[in-house]
Parts: sequence; structure tokens; C-alpha cells
Amino acid sequence: MPAREVSVARLNLLQKRIEELVHKKNSGHIGEIIEILVDRADPESGAVFGRAPWFQNVRAQPSFTWDGPSIRELLPSQGSIARVRITETTRSGFKGEWVTELAVGIGL
Repeated sequence: MPAREVSVARLNLLQKRIEELVHKKNSGHIGEIIEILVDRADPESGAVFGRAPWFQNVRAQPSFTWDGPSIRELLPSQGSIARVRITETTRSGFKGEWVTELAVGIGL
């Protein structure tokens, strides 16, 4: 089943979620953000053909800023799927994972 076309509102929510994670990390509310990855996949087969890391292994840094590309710049071309996985660990050691899948369609 193909994923829904991504809307501007959904992109904005994803961008906001990432910015919130950065703020939480910098303010000490979460212990680490292990990784944020964008998998670029074929919409028909689901086969991943590329990966764009946002953060990886940032736990060694007490604080960091993210001045990388926006979600729109990282998403693949139209007609493909971006699978975003965010893995974080709280200060108490709880590990959480948040996954979303976006289909990049016409009108983006």
C-alpha cells in the first residue's frame, strides 16, 4: 500500500518535532539523540536506495546545535518515500524510537 502524499502541514510538524528534540537535548531534558535518519525508498518496492543522516552519535557532546538542511531539502525527489527514524534516550536511560513515513508527491 503506497504511503500518503506528504502535505506541507506534515512536513512542518516533522520539522518542529526535530527542532523540539534539539531544544530538549540542549536544555538537558533528554540524555542523547542517538540518530535521526532519512531513508529514501522506492515507492513501489519499498527498497531503500539512499540514507541521509541528520544526527549520529551526538551523546558525546553535552550540547549541540543543528544548522543542517531543512526537512524539505533532505527529502528525496517526487514519487519516492522518505522514512524518518528518530531514536532518543532520556536521562533516566529510557530509549524511545519515533518513526514516520512520508511519500513525496506532486504539489510539495
